[in-house]
Amino acid sequence: ALRAATLNNHWKPSPFSGGGLPEGKAADYAYHSSRPPHTGIIYTPPSWSDHVAVSCRLDAVPLAAAAPAKKATGDAQPHAKVARITQFFAARPKGAPAPAPRRRATTAE
Repeated sequence: ALRAATLNNHWKPSPFSGGGLPEGKAADYAYHSSRPPHTGIIYTPPSWSDHVAVSCRLDAVPLAAAAPAKKATGDAQPHAKVARITQFFAARPKGAPAPAPRRRATTAE
């Protein structure tokens, strides 16, 4: 892990005497941006971040021929069940009464 995090000791730690992070070579930076897609940990140069990234390569998987059931799709989209503001202003049939306003439940104090 130490070799991976330091790019085989190409990345040096900040000296205790100050001065910040030592600059890396262009080839060292190019190594990090030229890696092929893979699943694993991506160790970044110290000047880019003091964190590591995680990569997950997903290969193409054929989709099922049948579409998912409408209920399964709706359960995964709870935001679609919320009434839109425009629905409150929708036209009602002539002579239809206005819906009664909902009252909030009150609690006894």
